[in-house]
Amino acid sequence: MKNAQEEFMTIPSDIRKQFDNNPGKFYEFVSNPDNKDELKKMGFIDETPEAVAPSSATDPIPESGEPSTAQERSE
Repeated sequence: MKNAQEEFMTIPSDIRKQFDNNPGKFYEFVSNPDNKDELKKMGFIDETPEAVAPSSATDPIPESGEPSTAQERSE
């Protein structure tokens, strides 16, 4: 509980005031997926999509039957 209070205090005061300086109210708000757009406006959600690295599981096995470099790393 103490950690939640400390984390809540790192949020700008104008945002904390919107939640009556109550970390529980803030937690309820951020836990609701319907508030995603508002959280983006507040700056809590980054709007840029993250690049997804391709999985080494999709790397083809060379015709020689030898594992590719990516497969060697995963072993």
